[in-house]
This record gives sequence, C-alpha cells and structure tokens, in this order.
Amino acid sequence: MRFKFAEHTPEISAAWIWARMVRLSRSRTSPWREELGYIEGGSQVVLEALGRDLVARGGRIVLNADVEQILIENGRATGVRLGGETLPADAVVSTVTTSRFRKLAEGLEGEYVERLKRIPTIGIFCLFLRLSRPVTPFFWVNTNDRRVPFAGMIEYTNLNPVPELGGDHVLYVPQYLSADDPRYAQSDADVLRKYADALALINPAFDRSWIRFSAVFRDRYAQPICLTDYRTSTPSIQTPVPNLFLTDSCQLHPHDRTISGSFGLGQEAARLALQAPSVPAP
Repeated sequence: MRFKFAEHTPEISAAWIWARMVRLSRSRTSPWREELGYIEGGSQVVLEALGRDLVARGGRIVLNADVEQILIENGRATGVRLGGETLPADAVVSTVTTSRFRKLAEGLEGEYVERLKRIPTIGIFCLFLRLSRPVTPFFWVNTNDRRVPFAGMIEYTNLNPVPELGGDHVLYVPQYLSADDPRYAQSDADVLRKYADALALINPAFDRSWIRFSAVFRDRYAQPICLTDYRTSTPSIQTPVPNLFLTDSCQLHPHDRTISGSFGLGQEAARLALQAPSVPAP
C-alpha cells in the first residue's frame, strides 16, 4: 500500500482493497494458478479499429491538436476550441484528467467542481527495458525488500513472447509516487542505475550488458485515489452543464482503472449524450 499510494495510504478506502482482491481472484483457477490473456498487437489494435469504424460512420478524428477550451454558452456546452478552430457540437464528452477538465471548462463552478478538487491523484514513472534475456520466468513479480526501490515488475514477454522482438524480452518497472516527490524528478540515468542494481538483487546473474534499450516514462496524473469518502466525492458523468459530460477513471471507484472499465464509462457517456437536446442553429 505504501509503495502504491505513498502519503495517501492512511486515507485509502477498504472498499478499494476489496475490489482489488475480487478482480485478481477472478483471474485465478486456483489460489496458485492464474489465467491471463492479451491482444495481439496490444491496445493500439483496438484503438485503430475503433478509429476506422468512426471514420466509416462519417466521424472526424483530429490528432496532435491541444484543446484550448470547452465552449459553454447560454448555460450549455456548444463545442470545443482547438488550434484556433472552433468545433461546434450537440454534446461534449471529456476524457481528460479532472484537473485538466477544470481548466478547460471555464465557468463551471459549484459543488460538482469542489468534489473534483477533493479527489487526489498520484503520479508514476516507469522504466522500460528491452533485454537480451529474461530476469525471471514470471509475468509479474512483487517485491518487499527495503533494498529494492520499487514494488514490483512486469516481464511482458513472459506472457506474450512478441516474435517481432527476435527473442528479446520486455520488462516494465513502474513506481507510483507524487509528482512532488524528489524521486519523480530523478534523471533517467539515475533511475536506470538504481533499478539495474535492484534487478541484480532479484537475479544475481543479471548484467547490464543484457540491456539493449531503455526509456523512462512519466505521468503526473496516473491514477486517482479512492478515499474513504469516494461515494460522495465521485462525480457523475452528467455535469451540471447541459450537453457536457465527464468520464474519468475516478468514476470506477472502488474498482481500479482498467481499459474495459473505461469502455463501460464511454458507453454510458454515449447513452447520455444521445439523449442530450440538440443545440439550436444560430
């Protein structure tokens, strides 16, 4: 718990712990045997298929453009502004983090926004390694050793060999922590050095010559925290502004964020958006 939630550990709802245990137990055929699957090509395959379907239905996808503002006129959402262009809309569905949503939805105030402010988030940095050989034979390894600076590691190619890698192996080493924590600002070289030393503790045969490629990825808003008041603080998908909808992984509380959970939020947001009254033509 301390590794995952840092300073928020004393505030975590027991319901989150229950939900985590239920989800993990459902993947097991016995206490010591787990069944896992994967999508060939990863989640990118799913996203590209959704994109093709959207375009085939007459939709438009705008990439590499920062949304500058959610437009709210006469008390209702009327579109978005991005890159100097205004896109009118009958309904606006936001999928960005709640902190970013508050900045985009200028004029949205009241208890709904105050509840958003009360939901803390925790950041993450993740070391990605491409190795010439595996560190362990396992997909997921949890650690509990003060000499090891991370809570666990995921050797993805022990689940999915990824033939395109030519026998190489992929290892993810994530670490949740606040973006204000000094460790978050470590250089990539420091992270690689410390984690490589820890990998040698887990497998004494590990050698840095195994590393073919490394990278460190960071996200300041990786996961919302499920506090004990989540039942009253979790926002609804329908915002107080007509035709404006919000989806965020905090709405999955007490369950952890998952891609399948996000699809469920998207389907519910779509159902509500379809019921929204059309914006009158100017």
